[in-house]
Formats: sequence, structure tokens, C-alpha cells
Amino acid sequence: MGDEVQQIKEVVSYLTQAHAAGEALNIILSLSGSIETRAYFLETDLHREILRLLPDTKFTEKVLSIMINFSNDKDHLLKFCEQSVSLRIFNFLREHVKLDMGKDEVKANEVKENKDEKCYEISAPTTDFSPSNAIALAIMFYNNLTQIEEGRRNFLFSQDEKLKGFILQNLIGMAIFFEQHKSFDFIANVVANISADLEGRE
Repeated sequence: MGDEVQQIKEVVSYLTQAHAAGEALNIILSLSGSIETRAYFLETDLHREILRLLPDTKFTEKVLSIMINFSNDKDHLLKFCEQSVSLRIFNFLREHVKLDMGKDEVKANEVKENKDEKCYEISAPTTDFSPSNAIALAIMFYNNLTQIEEGRRNFLFSQDEKLKGFILQNLIGMAIFFEQHKSFDFIANVVANISADLEGRE
């Protein structure tokens, strides 16, 4: 396993290099469908580096697809929580959700649902940046994140009374305003997940 981890660390290191980041993302995405392979990434800086690339629209949809796949594993979700993932995803949404968005611009991803875990995986993301599609992927990640208690607490900002629940309130507002827009379909899943805890129902 040592050699595999070293190879994975080398791939992750290319995320810091502008000329190589795109190809590194392609490699990571190709490896992200296997729970065994995803385990090798736990000893790397993947979670920090991939979130750093999230705002770059050249990479956004690949980044979110990788995040969705890795978020099928609790250990990776905990790593994302250490990087303030809920807030960083929300900042992305705040940047790209526009009042004049078209009603139905979501492109088709190859999405499969893990019915046991109620999580989603992406096997073939779209290649061109689409705000609507990226928004749908971001909310899909929130669905996976809020499957676990630690993820729900991160999402709700449980430790900060001033910020507690503000992401959820904003998502519900988006779902109501954009009720005809498929980008926001997964918000209902997030709300259902949050309702699993007393804190989320308050």
C-alpha cells in the first residue's frame, strides 16, 4: 500500500500547479469510483487542494464530481469538514445563483444513487462549465455531507449561534424562489437529512 499512497500523493501535488491541475483532476476522478482507491487519498492534502480549485470555473464541475464521490466515505467527509466545506460551498452558490437564471439549464451527468447510503456518485461529469449544473452538483454534495451527524453540524454551524442555520435558511429560500429550476431539486433531500436531528428541526 505504501507505493500506492506515494503515487497518489504525487498526483495530488500536481493540483497546486496551474499547468497540471486539470490532468490531475482527470486522474483523481477516474480513481474516485472505488472505495478501496479512495482510502489511499486519506493521507494526502486532497481535501484542502481540491477546495482551493472550486472557484475556478475551468475545474469547478470536475472538483464537485470528485467531492461527491469522495463524500460517500465518512472519513473523507470528516476531512472536508476540517476545511470548512459547508461555508465554501455556500460561497460558491452565492457567487453563481442569479435571479435571472433560466428555468432548465441543467446538463445531464451520469449520476448513480447508493440506495443503502442515500448518497450520490458521478461517473461522467459534463465538461463545459454550466452555472446551473454546478449548482446542482454543489447541492448534491450537501446531500451526501448531511448523511452523517458531523456533516449536519458542519452544515448548520452548530458551534456558532450567530451563523447557526443560515445556510439551510438560504437553501430553502432558493428552493422556493427557483421552484421550476431543476438545479435546486436536491434541496428537499438536504432538508430531510437535517431533520433527522432535533437541532435541525428546531
